[in-house]
Amino acid sequence: MKKLSFNLFILVCVLFFTGCPQDSIFGCMNADACNYNPESNEDDGTCQVPLDNPIEVVFYDQQVVGSVGEELTAHIHVRNSSCENLILDASQSPVHPSKPFVAKFCLGDICYDWGTNDAAVTLTLESFEEGDYVQGYIQADEPGTYEMTYSLFDDENNTDVTVTFEVN
Repeated sequence: MKKLSFNLFILVCVLFFTGCPQDSIFGCMNADACNYNPESNEDDGTCQVPLDNPIEVVFYDQQVVGSVGEELTAHIHVRNSSCENLILDASQSPVHPSKPFVAKFCLGDICYDWGTNDAAVTLTLESFEEGDYVQGYIQADEPGTYEMTYSLFDDENNTDVTVTFEVN
């Protein structure tokens, strides 16, 4: 009887300690992600999976409307969708200009004078850093539709964004 009680006691202890839920370790469980955590046992939805082209445009003003003589601004939000730092460069070019206008753009905190088409300084983005890093501006003296293409690139990748400016 003592042996049976002892065995029952051991069985209850084993069931008690092994039946308790493990502590959850939240993190990214996708081995392809930049922030993969092999210790995780519960996915927290924060995985940062890199893209083939790390220059990801997450939002941009497709159309900007304004008045003659007014400075119109388009915002382009970019994310570095890679596990490494990204050195971003940019340029702008008009699409089939039919009427004269002046344009400028900003890359990060540096803005380039009216009529400048290429950035002189690059912008470094950390892995999965995201923000409103490119702004395009035009000013037209005549009503019409004006289009500008903004090229965002590094040594290996290129992403183009075309913005339509409607001037009334």
